[in-house]
This record gives sequence, structure tokens and C-alpha cells, in this order.
Amino acid sequence: MIIITRGIYKFECNTREYILGLLLLNSFLCFLRGKYHKRKENEGYA
Repeated sequence: MIIITRGIYKFECNTREYILGLLLLNSFLCFLRGKYHKRKENEGYA
């Protein structure tokens, strides 16, 4: 499982989809098929 943070969103993808996504525009496949949700306020920003 790989967790990717983009602004207020956190994406959770499995490793295989993440690697396949890297071959396509910026893990777009991963974002589409993975789970994403807003980050909790207390997590802050990376």
C-alpha cells in the first residue's frame, strides 16, 4: 500500500497500480482506482 498526498487529499493505492500509474500521467490510474479522501486537519501539510 502506498499513500500519496496531494494538497488536502490523500490517495491510497496498492503498489502494483502505483507503478503502472507512474508509466501513465502522474499515477493518474492510481488516483482513479485507488481510494482518496480529504486529510484530517491535524495532519498538516507535507
